[in-house]
Amino acid sequence: MRRLLKFISFILVLCTITSLFVACKKDEEDPDEDENEDFTGSISGDGDTEAPDENPDDTPPIGEGEKDKVYEIRTPDDLKSINQNGKYILMNDIDLSGIDFSPIGTYGYPFRGEFDGQGFSIKNLKISTSEEDIGNSLTFKYVYAGLFGVTDSANIHNIKFENADISSDSTTEYCFVLSGIIAGYMQNTTVSNCEISGKVTAKSKYFCSYAAGVAAFARESSVRDVSLSCNILSDESANRAYAGGTVAFVTDSSSIVKCFTSGTVKSVSTYGNSYSGGIAGMIRNSELTACRNNADVIAEVSSYSDKSGNVGAAYAGGVTAVAGADILEYSSKISRCYSTSASVTANGNGNSVYAAGIAAKVDMAEFTHCYSLSAVKAETKGNKSAFSASAFAYLTGQDYKVNGCFATGNAEIIADMNTRVNIGTFCAYPKSNDDAVNFTNNIYSASATFLVNGTSATEYLAKTGTSRLASLFNLEYIVSELKWNATEWQTVDGVITAL
Repeated sequence: MRRLLKFISFILVLCTITSLFVACKKDEEDPDEDENEDFTGSISGDGDTEAPDENPDDTPPIGEGEKDKVYEIRTPDDLKSINQNGKYILMNDIDLSGIDFSPIGTYGYPFRGEFDGQGFSIKNLKISTSEEDIGNSLTFKYVYAGLFGVTDSANIHNIKFENADISSDSTTEYCFVLSGIIAGYMQNTTVSNCEISGKVTAKSKYFCSYAAGVAAFARESSVRDVSLSCNILSDESANRAYAGGTVAFVTDSSSIVKCFTSGTVKSVSTYGNSYSGGIAGMIRNSELTACRNNADVIAEVSSYSDKSGNVGAAYAGGVTAVAGADILEYSSKISRCYSTSASVTANGNGNSVYAAGIAAKVDMAEFTHCYSLSAVKAETKGNKSAFSASAFAYLTGQDYKVNGCFATGNAEIIADMNTRVNIGTFCAYPKSNDDAVNFTNNIYSASATFLVNGTSATEYLAKTGTSRLASLFNLEYIVSELKWNATEWQTVDGVITAL
């Protein structure tokens, strides 16, 4: 009997060891198997890139991180050990100088936990990810760079990032490249109460690049109370480049609230479209509230056409490059946001250019109590169009509203005689047939200057005639008294700011 009990015990121990080995082995192998089974994106419409698909149905393994367990982070190794789940608390400053750090979380297995920085700093975070050329392939690939590569249902707050250096690049066809200091791609995620400084770069040789201070791509997410001082570059060769001071592409009921940006925000496309916004590069079906941009904004298309003869366009906006929607009327809402940067510039090199102090292009969006003090410049050549205005460059259709906004910055266009110029003291080209309905209580500065090739806009238009499709759009005939509401605006050291 005793021998039988010993034999049974041996069998039970052997089975337990075997099952643990199999489980650990699965945790090691599964992420690699699905690492490239990410979202499938496609290009549609006028400058819109379709949002990534939903997460795969498979549930990521808990691995080393247990969902309800609290982990204290004290060292670089502790930071590297963060897994998909759990609550992680930063207990002190961490300096990552000289350490190659890999993003936490992939699209198949995103970070789903909580990270509480407790006001401590992560210093000198350096991440560099890449996808090498593997030849012509129709399979979409994705490169993420950030402390977290991909997040889903995560909460990240109370962290300082000092001197971060985040970069990602790809020489592979059909590859999305996403770089952000906190995350490359985030879904159902909240980021709050953070201070961020550093530089961010995303480069794609053949497809789309996204670069931003917080996250490259945000879906159903919230960013609140974040201060950024970053130099941001989104650079691609053949398709579209998105750059945002906070988030490059904001979509699907996301929100950005009380964020401040400074530094530079730049997007460059060789043949496609480039989008640069002081707060967001592109916003769809989402909201921006009480944000301020003090970063210089640059959008550039560096070459005239690609092999097929297609041309791109450069969009630069002090608050956002493009504000639009899919179906819902006015589903993108921007309120109490403003730009105080020195300059907003769009350079087309023969392609169409759109530059504005608040937003370069608006379709199905509503702007309330926004303003710009930034100087605006649009530069191109050839037989394309140039749009430059102190507030809005190009308003499409009739599904937009602009209420209680103002702008005092100068607007300028540099172009040759073949370019169709559109310049405005407030808006360069409103497409609506009922401007009095869409524009209410707005104002512009009578002292601002509006130049075309160094000549005042009115003089330039008088000399060249109307055949150039040129317009100087003043809202004087529909401007009523602008009533300042003390509950929405305040003056601090002579500067009007949103509460």
